[in-house]
Amino acid sequence: AQLERACALLQALVPQMARSVFGHLHSVAFANMRNERGPMLTASGGDSTPCMIFIAPEELANPWDTAVHIMHEAVHLKLSDLVRTSAAVVREDMVRLPWGREISVSNCLFAFHAYVHLQLFRTAVEQLGPQLHDVYGAPESYRAGTRPHAMSVVNNDTAHRYGRSIDRARYLGEMLEGEWSHLLSPGGFELVHWLRSSLAPVDAAMFADAREAA
Repeated sequence: AQLERACALLQALVPQMARSVFGHLHSVAFANMRNERGPMLTASGGDSTPCMIFIAPEELANPWDTAVHIMHEAVHLKLSDLVRTSAAVVREDMVRLPWGREISVSNCLFAFHAYVHLQLFRTAVEQLGPQLHDVYGAPESYRAGTRPHAMSVVNNDTAHRYGRSIDRARYLGEMLEGEWSHLLSPGGFELVHWLRSSLAPVDAAMFADAREAA
């Protein structure tokens, strides 16, 4: 019931995005997961479990972030399906991110793709969400029970420079179009440029940064 509630919220806020990603998501598993960094909130299976995502059971209590989790992992599934038809990366270098991870360039592209979609979802939460508060509760009402993380629309880790999704999206977009651009195929570079262009209208601060740079 909680999963269906979150899916309905996702469809109400971003109907086009929901239709797009649900075509790549066929099943959801609930699991307690850990990796070398500690407990995991969500995961997507990729080749080992195609069209399937995993969500920690406690993450179902907050419909706003449950919707984010579904969107986040389903967006990964969609991009995973797309890159099978055309290589997006020509050299798989490892890079260190300022929020403490070392990952491949292709994983940076996957992360950037998800963070841009999250920012569009966050804008929908801010602009359309209030009319849904009577049904789902206000996002801030779930803050006390939500662990802070960058993908959340309820509780970000504001104590850290890259504790918000928008800061990570800006960084990854700048690096993928700049210092790391030679590692991308022409199609991969075009995807990054399209994602940055999609993000710009909903990020007033990005426009301010661009004017200052000019």
